[in-house]
Amino acid sequence: IPHDATEIVITEGEYDAMAVYQATGRPSVSLPNGCRSLPVEVLPMLERFHRIYLWMDNDGPGQEGAEMFSKKIGLGRCLLVKPVGVNAPKDANDALREGMDLAQMLDDARAVPHERILTFE
Repeated sequence: IPHDATEIVITEGEYDAMAVYQATGRPSVSLPNGCRSLPVEVLPMLERFHRIYLWMDNDGPGQEGAEMFSKKIGLGRCLLVKPVGVNAPKDANDALREGMDLAQMLDDARAVPHERILTFE
């Protein structure tokens, strides 16, 4: 990760992190133990980043983990990458293999929704 990087993408798996970097050139790392483990020792290393994209697997445990991590890291600087649609990929690696635009998916990332506010799109 470059020392002057102000944003980072955190993925659930190593292949996903490699896919994000390959497709976008954006710094990315994976969680060491899957979607339910963000070691406390990692938190100080994330302090320097202004924006943190959380791209967990597009399933219940992955999305639940992303919301939990964003609360731990800071809601104001976390964005969730959540592909939507009938053919939404399971993860970043699948998106790359299917020829999807990962940069656009990162640009479409949204803040964690507030549990008491409904939004309609």
